[in-house]
Amino acid sequence: MHVVNVAMSGQSFIYRHLLIYRFMMNLLYGGGYKERFNKVIEQIPDLPSNSQILELCFGDTFIADYCKEKGYQWKGIDLNEHFVKTAQKLGYDATCEDIAICKDLPKAKVCIMIGSLYHFHPNTFPMLRKMVEAADTIIISEPVSNLSDNKGIIGFFAKRAANVGKGDETFRYDSTSFLSMIHENGSLLDFKILSWSRYKKDLIITLIKNGSN
Repeated sequence: MHVVNVAMSGQSFIYRHLLIYRFMMNLLYGGGYKERFNKVIEQIPDLPSNSQILELCFGDTFIADYCKEKGYQWKGIDLNEHFVKTAQKLGYDATCEDIAICKDLPKAKVCIMIGSLYHFHPNTFPMLRKMVEAADTIIISEPVSNLSDNKGIIGFFAKRAANVGKGDETFRYDSTSFLSMIHENGSLLDFKILSWSRYKKDLIITLIKNGSN
């Protein structure tokens, strides 16, 4: 894979600095922003030391911090050069890459995507295919309640938090459409749902390849 220079004009302002991003996301999650990552971490299986964890559209470094503590190797890929540079300054292996157009992904034991799958609609199948080819276990946390419909400060910030640099995006999953998409692609890509749970506005789902332990 190669590093790309991504044009950030028009990008929502919360994506331009990690501290601003954390503050705004904590508002959107009612003070539970960090716990959102903890709920995903709970789904990561026990792995041998130095196992590879691949996080796509990582944004923040909570998963990377956890991997460092556990002795896992974390690899992060994000379109946002600000987030990538921040992770690199912290000593993490982060790459600025548009995973929508890359041919394949680095191999890993676990592939994680948090709050970002809707960005790839309607081309979700190629993205899931690359994730399934990269890892036996895939953990996806996806917002299924549209906070931009809310009134007040939460709705105000939610409306301004969707442009990652590719223009405004209005599509969102709800629980029904998200699970339907997963089941449909599962039959095509030969994976199954291991577990799923809800945390605030997110649905967290763990997928494994059929035949995997």
